[in-house]
Amino acid sequence: MRPFLTILSVISFLATSCTEPRIVSRDHRPHLSENFASLNAIWEKKILGRITDLKVAHKTASILIAAVPDYDQVKTLRRPVTQLWNAQGRLVWQKVMRSRVRKLAVSDDHHWTALATYDENLRWINQKGKEVYRVPKTFCTPKFLNQKKQLFCFYDDESHAGLGYRVFDYQAKEVVRYPTEKDVIGFDFSSDESFLGVAYAQGEFEFFDSEYCRIWSSSVPGEIIDLTVSNGPRPKLAVLFQKGSKKTGWKGQRLVFFDSQGKVLLQTSDFPEGHRIDFHPKGQALYLIGNQNQGQHLTMMSFSPKLRGFQRPEPLVFYEHEGDFPKKHQLQDGSIWVDFEKISIPYEPGKKMNHVLGFDLTGKLKWSAPLSVGEGLFLYGLAEDREGKKIAISSDNSTLRLFSVH
Repeated sequence: MRPFLTILSVISFLATSCTEPRIVSRDHRPHLSENFASLNAIWEKKILGRITDLKVAHKTASILIAAVPDYDQVKTLRRPVTQLWNAQGRLVWQKVMRSRVRKLAVSDDHHWTALATYDENLRWINQKGKEVYRVPKTFCTPKFLNQKKQLFCFYDDESHAGLGYRVFDYQAKEVVRYPTEKDVIGFDFSSDESFLGVAYAQGEFEFFDSEYCRIWSSSVPGEIIDLTVSNGPRPKLAVLFQKGSKKTGWKGQRLVFFDSQGKVLLQTSDFPEGHRIDFHPKGQALYLIGNQNQGQHLTMMSFSPKLRGFQRPEPLVFYEHEGDFPKKHQLQDGSIWVDFEKISIPYEPGKKMNHVLGFDLTGKLKWSAPLSVGEGLFLYGLAEDREGKKIAISSDNSTLRLFSVH
């Protein structure tokens, strides 16, 4: 493991030759601009039961959901189910489950579905809704690698100590197994699926190539919040971490950037506090999503090609003092989507609603999907089929909607 003292010495050298980002604050209480498109649902379905997970097939806009009985409803499911809906709002198949679904995944063409259930089985479902393979004693988070035609199975649960991840081909045959005694907390693939970063507890992380061979490993002095990997033959890896420890006390957040060989390019602490990071598709900027005293934010941090400094940090913010943390974000097809709570409505003064907001990659707000929720719980997923972009949203009032994005 590379000592962090070496990292600090490199960082201190770079810090003398680069400009730290300057976070621009706004002098007014921002709200939704009127220069955006409010999305209208193509169709809407009422689901019997409570939706617990949702994924969207990227190329066909088919929607995969897991649902469980909701006894607050007058009429509800008797057992957990998994359903696949097509882009036209037709139920393609429904599978009644013996055990609840913990995590699910769907391939881009919706031909394959992976269900990780609480009875510790990984179930493979074909496009007709038939279970064709089952991997027992598997309690993981599945992710389809569509370009490689593989299923990546990430172990973030202590019930499988000693395993980091496994990889299966489309016949459910295990092709890679990565054992580790470390506590795995997160991972990220480059969007071209060529490189993988894996984060562990106590600030450790590793970087793998397309054949899952470890290229290098390192650590940071604190706990990792998130990490992300850029595209290309010479990718960059960024790590967002909380400096310090519970014992010594927390000392704020830091961002560290590494090149493909593990060399530190830059470190900074001058940015709004965040909890999710993602590289721009071309690697020329980093998106930071999170919360701070002013409220929720989406911030773009742009840097020079060699990452010697930041050129024009741009907070793309919709601050609300009462707002909670955005729950998730998705960067896909030239747009970035973030959920925000209690956003001011320009055409209804004084009213606030939860929204899923879509931005282009320069940070311009393009789309807004208002959410009708009971306790504020919702899920969403993105797709782009031959008819254009679509976003599927489910909410805790048991409603599933598909929106068209123009």
